[in-house]
Amino acid sequence: MDKYSVYLSELAERDIEEISIYISTRLLSPLTAKNILDSFYKAMSSLKTMPKRHPLVADTFLANLGYRMLPVKNHLIFYSVEALPSGKLEVNIERVLHEKRSWQNILKPTK
Repeated sequence: MDKYSVYLSELAERDIEEISIYISTRLLSPLTAKNILDSFYKAMSSLKTMPKRHPLVADTFLANLGYRMLPVKNHLIFYSVEALPSGKLEVNIERVLHEKRSWQNILKPTK
C-alpha cells in the first residue's frame, strides 16, 4: 500500500490554532480544544494511506482543483492529493473550517 506524506499549509495551521484558541478561551473548554486537536491530527495522519477514499467536494470548480473533504466532528478538513513526477506521493491539507462556514467562498481564489 502506498504511503503519502502529509503537509499542512500555513492557512490550515492558522485555522487549527484559531479553532483551538476559540474553544479554549471563548467557550472556556480547554479539554474540548485538546480533544478536537487530537481528532484533527488523528484524521490527518489517516490520510497517509488511501487519501482518495474521501470524495471530491461537491463544488465543480474546487473539485477540478482536486479538493477533497474529510469531516471531523463539526469541522471539515480540505485537502488535495498529488503524485509528483519524482514518484513522491503527497497530501496537502489546505484548510480546516467549521462546517457551517461558507467554505465554497472561502476556498475559491479571489480575483
